[in-house]
Amino acid sequence: MKKRILIIRLSGIGDVIETLPVLSALRKAMPEAYIAWLVSEKACGILKDNPYLDEILVLKKGARNYVSSAREIAGKRFDIVLDPQSQFRSGVLALLSGAGKRIGFARGVSKEPNSIFMNERVKPLATDVHVVDRDLSLLNALGVKSEKIEFKIEIRPEEKTYVDAFLGEKGLPGNKRLVGLCLAGSMRNKKWPNEKWAELAERVRDVRNLVPLLIWGPREYAAVEEIMKLSQASPVIAPPTHLKQLADLLSRCSIVVSNDSGPMHLSVAMGTPTIGLHGPSDPLVNGPYRNWSISVMGERIGALDCYAPEKRKLRCRKFRKCGRNECMSLISPEEVFKKVWDILYAEKNR
Repeated sequence: MKKRILIIRLSGIGDVIETLPVLSALRKAMPEAYIAWLVSEKACGILKDNPYLDEILVLKKGARNYVSSAREIAGKRFDIVLDPQSQFRSGVLALLSGAGKRIGFARGVSKEPNSIFMNERVKPLATDVHVVDRDLSLLNALGVKSEKIEFKIEIRPEEKTYVDAFLGEKGLPGNKRLVGLCLAGSMRNKKWPNEKWAELAERVRDVRNLVPLLIWGPREYAAVEEIMKLSQASPVIAPPTHLKQLADLLSRCSIVVSNDSGPMHLSVAMGTPTIGLHGPSDPLVNGPYRNWSISVMGERIGALDCYAPEKRKLRCRKFRKCGRNECMSLISPEEVFKKVWDILYAEKNR
């Protein structure tokens, strides 16, 4: 009989993208398996049309929808549940699924009680392992090895046509090289200040054949307007996009500079060289996978009162509760542009 497998990774968008290699490895190791994914409404768009998935189950907000989803999952008769989400709510859903094998992380990986709902618990090899590698370690319980990391995202022709039309209207790319400047960020303290983006855009525009492209989300257009006022570079403004259109646009860039956000991980998934900007978040764990990052982790944050030693490192003590972005302000446009230059030109000509 075909194994019936459920992956529970609900949100956010970046987390779902970072779990895609788990799906790819599962499908290659178990081509006959029936694989479903339980995901939130916010992030489900990234999974649409994925050829490795047999079914997408969407968890909507609200207690009533949670109960409804639990009943639906129980009726699917899954044999195996993989729970990289590692939260209390995902653990309850895994238990209610009735699956005989519930695979999650050992106690201590999550701040929420989750391991109590699992009957097979995996302990990651290291504390500072990247989320992608951490999630892949769950497959050890199934004897599945991932020899190649694959972020499978299917882009439809109409999404490519939308981006083609935008590039054609702006006269891009031609002989131009787009440098994506991604302003997205779920928290204020993970966002690089607008005046820094404006200066970086000017430095990019000063180089022949480089074009700065401001990439923004639903709540970020005010930042775009401010950057346009502050910058003399007249950067190109990306059009409004949904997730798949954004994915294709990111794939057209020669390089992307981004706050720690879902679009940063999306850029990596599309194979675009990506530089992540990190203040309160640890790039070893949450940075652009196997790409580059600029982080204030280290000497520069030592003087900030919101950082304190933890496990031989300086870590943000407030993180989600911080309303400032002083740490992000410590990253200079000069050092970011130098990294862009090194990746696009200096390393190429060595």
